[in-house]
Parts: sequence; structure tokens; C-alpha cells
Amino acid sequence: KFCYQQVLNHRLGDWLDLPITKISKKMVAEKHKYISTVGTPWKPSKQHANLSMRILKSILNWASVTYGDEEGKPLLSANPVSRLSKTRAWNKIPARGAVMPQEKLRDWYESVNTICRSNTRDYLLLILFTGLRKSEAASLTWANVDFDGRFLMILREDELGDQRLRKLPLSNFAYDLLKKRFNVHKSEFVFPGKSGHMGHFPDVLVRLRRQCGFYFSLNDLRRTFITT
Repeated sequence: KFCYQQVLNHRLGDWLDLPITKISKKMVAEKHKYISTVGTPWKPSKQHANLSMRILKSILNWASVTYGDEEGKPLLSANPVSRLSKTRAWNKIPARGAVMPQEKLRDWYESVNTICRSNTRDYLLLILFTGLRKSEAASLTWANVDFDGRFLMILREDELGDQRLRKLPLSNFAYDLLKKRFNVHKSEFVFPGKSGHMGHFPDVLVRLRRQCGFYFSLNDLRRTFITT
């Protein structure tokens, strides 16, 4: 995934030195359409067009309440990105709604439990039983786990890029899984790896998909938890 800074550099790089008061509604509309349909030198992308403008909107909102002119008035009387909402120009992106087939969950669970590496096995199970993002689960530390309160503390960014701690309650299954790992842990990370926390394991996923008889992604596990 592109981080916010990468999106800005790639899609709005020619605007980075512009005073925010010079960005007009017309410029926003044209740039949004350009990223959606042309995108040069990058590939056109409706998703990136929407994301670029949402990031820009957040930045301009923040700047508007943080800075003012000599009289203390906001630098912007209105956010130019609002043009996209008023003209209904936002690209319609189909929701990513793939979840694990309910009738296949038993097969998936049994297949996962055949994995010899407890690191990988427990990682997959924890995502399914908590709805954690794959990066959140991979980088989870024991400092994030409160066994007394039976919850996880997860650091997430809001739309303005501010870091906020979120409490995620633990089910009995997730609690027991983490407790067993904690009793034998030798690392600050719940799922340790060679360079700190665990990395990718495409070979295991390929084998699991073949064994289960259907394709699934790590994001499907998260969506299955949320849907359930």
C-alpha cells in the first residue's frame, strides 16, 4: 500500500510547492479527473484519485484551523476539495467485500492447525479472531497486550494523521492463544522474526489455499471477523 507521503509525491508532486491559497476548485476537479483517466507518468487510478483528494482535503482542513492571515482569519474560506462532493465527482469504487465462505471455515481452521510453525499458525488465527490488520498483528508487541484487562492496545491513525490508541477486547480464544505464547516468549514481539517481527510467508499461504480448496487473503480474515 502507498503511504500518504508517497501518494502526495506521486500524484500531487507538482503541487507540493504551491501556496494552499492557490489551489482552486477547478484545479482540484481537473487533477482528480487527470489521475483517474491519464495518470502520467503513473498509471491512471480511480482509487488513487479519490485517495489523493481525501489526503489533500485533510491537509487543507488542518491548515485552515491551524494557520491564519495577519488579521487571524483562516487562510481558506472553503476547502476546494468540496467541489468533488457538490458535483458528485468522486469515483465510485466497488467495496472490497470478500469474506471467508462460512461453509469453508471448518476446512480452513483444520488446515491452519496443521501448520508446524506456531508463529505462522497463531498469527493467522489471531487475525481471524480479532480482526486486526495484517501489519498490526505482525508488529504486535507484548506491551500492547493487557492480560488483566483482557484487551489489546492498537495504535491507529485517524483521517488527519493523528495517532490514537484503540482498545480491542479479547475473546476467550484469543486470550488463551496469546497467554500460551506469552508463557514461552523470548522476544518483545508476539510474532518474532529474523529482523524483529515476523515477515511474509507466501509459501505457506499457497499451500493453505491449495489444501482448503479456495483462495483467501489476509484481508479476507479481517473482513470475516468484522462481518461475523
